[in-house]
Amino acid sequence: MFGIPAPSGVSVGYLRAIGFRDVALALYLGSLALFSTRRAVCLVLGASVFIPVCDVILVWTLGSAAAWQIALHVLSGVMLALIAAWVSRRPSGAESLRPGGRKPHS
Repeated sequence: MFGIPAPSGVSVGYLRAIGFRDVALALYLGSLALFSTRRAVCLVLGASVFIPVCDVILVWTLGSAAAWQIALHVLSGVMLALIAAWVSRRPSGAESLRPGGRKPHS
């Protein structure tokens, strides 16, 4: 589904390691959204756009991906960028992303 043929043998471990890192990134973003400031969330989301941009370049240059697989990476990057832009434009009174606009614990 990524756009690059899956490895076989011992190399499958690398694929699993990448998956674990993707899960960790999702946990980081979720934790930031719950317990940090809007600015921190925007910075991490904005920096995370680098991942799908590199994925597009990688699968495009290897020539092994179908158009829908490349589009999936493009959509991922666009969504990260749009969410970062949306979070950055929230009203200034809601500095924290926590429900009710409460400040995170110090």
